[in-house]
Amino acid sequence: MAENQALSEEATSSSNTPSPSIIHGEINPNERLCSVLLNEFNYLPWSRDISLALGGRSKLGYVNGSIETPQPSSTSYGAWHANDQLVMPWILNSMEPKLSELFSYSESSRILWESIKEMYGSQNNTARIFQLKKDLAGLRQEDQSFMQHLGSMKSMWNELDMYRPHTTDSAVLLKRADEDKVFQLLASPGAEYEDLRSHLLMTPDLPSFSCVCQAVQRRDTLRKVMRIEPKSNSEARVFTSNYKHTGEKNFTGKKADWKCTYCNMKGHLREKCWILHPELKPRFDREGRMIKEGKGTTPKAIHSANSSIGGIANFTANPIDLINEFASFLQRRGGTTEDKESTTKNPTAMLGKFASIERHKAQLVACGFTQTYGIDYKKTFAPVAKMSTIHVLLFVAVNHDWFLFQMNVKNVFLHGELEEEVYMKLPPGHPQEHETNKVCKLHKVIYGLKQSPGAWYSKLSSILEAAGFKRSHSDSSLFVRNGKNGKLIVLIYVNDLIITDDNIEEINDLKSSIHQQFALKDLGILKYFLSIEMATSSKGLFLNQRRYVLDLLDEAHMLDYKPARTPLVSKLQLDAQSEPLSNPSVYQRMVEKLIYLTITRPDVAYSVSLINQFMHSPTLIHWKTVKRILRYLKGSIGRGLLMKKHGSNHIMAYTEADWAGNALDRKSTTGFYTFVGGNLVTWKSKKQMVIA
Repeated sequence: MAENQALSEEATSSSNTPSPSIIHGEINPNERLCSVLLNEFNYLPWSRDISLALGGRSKLGYVNGSIETPQPSSTSYGAWHANDQLVMPWILNSMEPKLSELFSYSESSRILWESIKEMYGSQNNTARIFQLKKDLAGLRQEDQSFMQHLGSMKSMWNELDMYRPHTTDSAVLLKRADEDKVFQLLASPGAEYEDLRSHLLMTPDLPSFSCVCQAVQRRDTLRKVMRIEPKSNSEARVFTSNYKHTGEKNFTGKKADWKCTYCNMKGHLREKCWILHPELKPRFDREGRMIKEGKGTTPKAIHSANSSIGGIANFTANPIDLINEFASFLQRRGGTTEDKESTTKNPTAMLGKFASIERHKAQLVACGFTQTYGIDYKKTFAPVAKMSTIHVLLFVAVNHDWFLFQMNVKNVFLHGELEEEVYMKLPPGHPQEHETNKVCKLHKVIYGLKQSPGAWYSKLSSILEAAGFKRSHSDSSLFVRNGKNGKLIVLIYVNDLIITDDNIEEINDLKSSIHQQFALKDLGILKYFLSIEMATSSKGLFLNQRRYVLDLLDEAHMLDYKPARTPLVSKLQLDAQSEPLSNPSVYQRMVEKLIYLTITRPDVAYSVSLINQFMHSPTLIHWKTVKRILRYLKGSIGRGLLMKKHGSNHIMAYTEADWAGNALDRKSTTGFYTFVGGNLVTWKSKKQMVIA
């Protein structure tokens, strides 16, 4: 009777919390609330399904705030906490595993719901609308029944109506008509325009139809200038007829276990994909036989630069020669006499009629490796902040609810003042380049000089000190100014500046004063810094290097590998005899990147310190250990550091060392980690210098 009464009370009012015994006895906390898991693109339909599922279970009030949180001392707090802890695994199990790891430390279901909404609810839905319209246009019944086919269409129609609700506003209808034109235009180009298509669709505001046409035209002109592809001829038709890709075709060749991550076809890897690398595509003669190149022939990519197909010239890769050759080609193809006379003196004149130069990227760089210490430079210094300083600064900002902004200074090494006398040869392209008895005397620093970073730091530090900032004694890249409204802090990492304060007006004033001295790019709120992704929520600041880990796995060709639960095996023997690696540079480069990963992943600090001891002569066992760490990272891509707001600045440090833990030289390994206000800010694992 008590259970029936509790169930009836829950059905009549969602504000009444059910009995904890009913929760654990009849409801499975590991179930999923919807069939579609949350990813980066489907927040709106996912949130609707979750809301319907929670409403049907009388639990919607725990995420929308209609059920207030009782005081911990209240008698109803235990029942509320049990229901709230039940809703949280429901939501987490309805997300993709890589996303659920980001929110698994939320304290309540409402905080979890608001964090998900804050991260994915404000994203642009243009790309999803484009994909839905593209899928609807290409949807076919095939082997499905009519009802199944109709269900697929209605599902996409309903999702499209969520993104584009019905309206009679003429301005909105005109905007949607222009967007439909843009969608049709972007759906027509081939795979070679995929990067441009993704860039346009992921912009905050979809460009207009005319702007998209100009962007596609510029890309098409760039492709024609940089690489002229042959027109469709008999050889291409023979190749296409002999090899056709189908999505469900079973590959039965010698390399059936290989799969390309770009085109999702079997039999080859990404670096051998003909779609990405068309120069690797075999050639055929008129009878359909493959043309094999001899050992003494010139490679295909170089040989094609000296040939022409169908009257269309192929150009060299040198930018200056490319412009000259392309201008001459345009003259031969139909330039008038006036054009020929004008382009004789200026080869870019003809090119300017077909394409516009957005900006010049070339810059003068000095050969700094020829400098001599004490003669043309005295000291070198790079304004690079310590990682421990960055961690502590982020904690202080989170703990005091300060604003965090990021700025980027353009051409930083051109702002410094040169103190020494430095001479340089005349650069290529100078009118007096061939006069060997003349040199240039530099009045300001340029890229390539050894004193360029130090000169830039001196210039910036002098401006900050004139504005009332004081340099930190522990880290010279940290500047602090004490004002009436609080502290204004600036952290320098070469050309990136992190500014934090609780007064937004002081931050804007500082930006304006620095902008008067240098060309700046305001990157807004701090979200991505030094390959570290930062997500802010009501709980604090979450740091991770998810994109960096994915790039590591891609470089090692391990995106399809099975994840591992631990970074090291239980019985690891790095001193065992094994074959040395033929190319140690691959091992060294991968270990160096793993070392940088430890700035947000203390769980792999010890493992990386072990493999770092064999950089000089790695073997196959050491390389397998590196792959084991990468497999562990694949299973924990979303892990990182969570800096919570505790309201305390208490410092606590822990240290430990094993005794003769290294079996090779009997040296000990020391490890320590430091907490500030309950948040981990510094850690290290290092082998001792002396024998235990």
